[in-house]
Amino acid sequence: MEFEVFYDGDCPLCKREIDLLRYFDRKKRILFTDIAAENFRPESLGLSMETLMDRIHGRDARGNMVEGVEVFRRLYMALGLGWLVKPTRLPIIPMLWMGLTGFLPETACASRAVAMMAAAKSPPRPEPSVTIYYP
Repeated sequence: MEFEVFYDGDCPLCKREIDLLRYFDRKKRILFTDIAAENFRPESLGLSMETLMDRIHGRDARGNMVEGVEVFRRLYMALGLGWLVKPTRLPIIPMLWMGLTGFLPETACASRAVAMMAAAKSPPRPEPSVTIYYP
């Protein structure tokens, strides 16, 4: 095992991504750990469940924890797709990423982020005023 990823198995979008990664992990270099499983204990990592749900986390073979975009970099490198990772190391990419995702709630689960945005109270919209003109 080169890398372990901690994912939310209750998230349909996360599950789809993990299924795709599993398909490409023919050499079994990645350990997939479902943090939504009943037997998962976040304390074993020294992290809270809230922390794990806030951002995606992973662990390398030496036991070093990583989080966020670095998890995806490590996953794709383990799959032999390092060429996809190289552009993400350009200085402009983190700035663009932060600019594009700055409006989203910070969460490891994209579908949860969308649900949070939908559930957020938005200010009431004023009723449109309609003026009818008769000839």
